[in-house]
Amino acid sequence: MWGGGVRAVSRYLLSLGVIVLFSFISVYLPPWAYSWAVLAYLVTFMAINMVVVGISARRLLRDLEYVSGGRVLFEETKRRVQLLRRRDRKLEEESRSQLRSQAKSMLGLLLAFVVIMVLFGTPQMRNLVVSAPKELIMGFVGDERVALFLSYLLFYLLLMVASTLVTKPFGAGGVQETLVVPSEYVVTERGLIIDSSIAYRFPLRAKGLNVSPSRRYVELVLSGAPALRGGGMTSRVRLYTSKFEELYEILKSNVVLEG
Repeated sequence: MWGGGVRAVSRYLLSLGVIVLFSFISVYLPPWAYSWAVLAYLVTFMAINMVVVGISARRLLRDLEYVSGGRVLFEETKRRVQLLRRRDRKLEEESRSQLRSQAKSMLGLLLAFVVIMVLFGTPQMRNLVVSAPKELIMGFVGDERVALFLSYLLFYLLLMVASTLVTKPFGAGGVQETLVVPSEYVVTERGLIIDSSIAYRFPLRAKGLNVSPSRRYVELVLSGAPALRGGGMTSRVRLYTSKFEELYEILKSNVVLEG
């Protein structure tokens, strides 16, 4: 919990630092410096993401090797899972609902990205937006450059807040629920492996552990996406099986419920 709080504070402090830097560049350096700063920021952002993805991939591989080395307690074949999925008439509606939600999320993020790129990439638009607060601030500070610097600070700060408000319901900052239905899975004494690619170690921390006898599945409610633990997203990992009671008891003894 503390780790997540520290990361969130660090992320916001870094964003504030970038805002101050871009405000300074916009006022005190030539226009070409702004373009280079944006390019450097994008390159740095992509490099950091690549490092994070690499670290996550190595962790996933270690977990997969570790869990695979345990004694098998339960497994369900792809053929059996497919049969039970076809019999579950409610699953299709759930899948359609999830696709609609994801489409709305993508549309919202795309619109936010276009607006931000227009404001960031068009000097005339930036100047137009900052001109109004600049005149107001001039009445307090008396220095035109300082007033312009503070106006850019306000502009970038409002842009960051607007971006956060738009993306929060759709990304890691929001609470988005995703249904994950693996085509096959194995439970060993060390953990759970879904689709031969993603492993969860025991003891497994979960928000919930549910069973549906009528629909023949056991469902784990977990924090984060399957390949990315943590964050505001919630994953419902649904394990179809005709031996749901046996699977539920195995998972129950290896799952620690949160909250």
